[in-house]
Amino acid sequence: MVSMTTRSLLVAARATLLAAGMLAMPAMADGTAGKTATAVVLGGGNADGTVKLVFMLKRRAGMSREEFLRYYESHHARLGEKYVPNAIRYVRRFLDPMAGPSSSGDADYDVLTELWFANQAECDKAMKLLSDPKVHAEIQADEERLFDRAAMRMYVITERDSKMAAARARH
Repeated sequence: MVSMTTRSLLVAARATLLAAGMLAMPAMADGTAGKTATAVVLGGGNADGTVKLVFMLKRRAGMSREEFLRYYESHHARLGEKYVPNAIRYVRRFLDPMAGPSSSGDADYDVLTELWFANQAECDKAMKLLSDPKVHAEIQADEERLFDRAAMRMYVITERDSKMAAARARH
């Protein structure tokens, strides 16, 4: 479950992005379309207690995929390591679109970034640091060099694993 502190910080971050016109406001899982809320389903959670945040990110217009990868890994990822050292994982999953019957092959997003925390308290600690105005300004300035900020999406992940061996045995 997302703590009130993390929820408040996520709401504040989302409100900042909305106010700056950098984030569209979809209907929320709790039905609060058009209001400041986070895109989380409360009452979920991961069995091991971890908190996982996922960011869907698109490179800014005019930036090649190679420039994007190089800059992200050589500079932007360093900011994540600097300001979120308590994360247990910081993963960038660069996306290569696949052409298929229901896909144009164009990329809606270029990277799925994950921040994993051991527990809610560690996530809250990171969100507090990231909300510091000086830190926020540094990260925002770097994001503007790298991302299409209007396309950014943030999620809290609740995982459910299927026991595939048991599933195979049933079929």
